[in-house]
Amino acid sequence: MQDNNLDTIIALAHRTFGAAYQFVPPMSVTLGIRECLSAKKVRVFSDTGAWKATALRVALFGSLTVEYPITLLQEHPDALITATVATATHPISEHPEWDLGV
Repeated sequence: MQDNNLDTIIALAHRTFGAAYQFVPPMSVTLGIRECLSAKKVRVFSDTGAWKATALRVALFGSLTVEYPITLLQEHPDALITATVATATHPISEHPEWDLGV
């Protein structure tokens, strides 16, 4: 259990309760990466659009690092990440003029 900080409360209120922050619980249950990686199957679903687009790209294409624990799922034998089109869309696909060819 952990206390929800103000940023988390605002984000949850916006995504879930039409910005009515008073309905967001003051605490949340969290799972550590150790618990997730020890599971037989790991299923992650992201439907928050641009809010998690960078995290999705880091999870799929980033180097393994504890700085971004989601990258460790790359080595799990049965991990599946499902995302909405809005979350998976890369900004350069929407704005090719931003591609600097790096």
